[in-house]
Amino acid sequence: MMQLKLSIQDSKRVNPIAFLTLIIALISISFSPIFIRISEIELGANGTVFNRLLIFFIIFGFAQTIRQRFNSPEDISTKSPLTTKDWLLLLLVGIISITSLGLWAISLEYTSVANSMLLNNMTPMFTSIGAWLCFGKRFDSKFILGMILALSGAIFLGLEDLQGTGGHLIGDFYALLSAVFLGIYFLIVE
Repeated sequence: MMQLKLSIQDSKRVNPIAFLTLIIALISISFSPIFIRISEIELGANGTVFNRLLIFFIIFGFAQTIRQRFNSPEDISTKSPLTTKDWLLLLLVGIISITSLGLWAISLEYTSVANSMLLNNMTPMFTSIGAWLCFGKRFDSKFILGMILALSGAIFLGLEDLQGTGGHLIGDFYALLSAVFLGIYFLIVE
């Protein structure tokens, strides 16, 4: 595995543009469930997910077009063509990613934003379980203790929703299922 070594001067210097971009990205990600909840009032879950992906496609396509225009032909590396296996993996990753995003948007219709985000952020737990089952990955006791704490918090959250309406429990289920699909996505990409 390649390791990156930075000198002391490089590690203390902060790129203000990169830092500002990071702050904007974190704020955008933090407010995304609230904006999705507001958008679902007019469009519904499927329309919201479609428009979100369409906007991303337009921005990403525009950025790639600009990047290709300003790069010289020498900078563009030639890659071997994609095999059938590569295309199938890309298709599978796309389907799983869309499923995860759709389930998360649906969960926001039935449960609170806080519950949905908390349960959707349990993705590392499902990714770890998948890595253990599929790849034989081993974890230390601190990691397992952290997983048990996260799981117990989700169980207590579910128990609280049992006292309320059935809709909240369905929303929690969709959020957890979204986390499972996102974990599968990360395992396939790995």
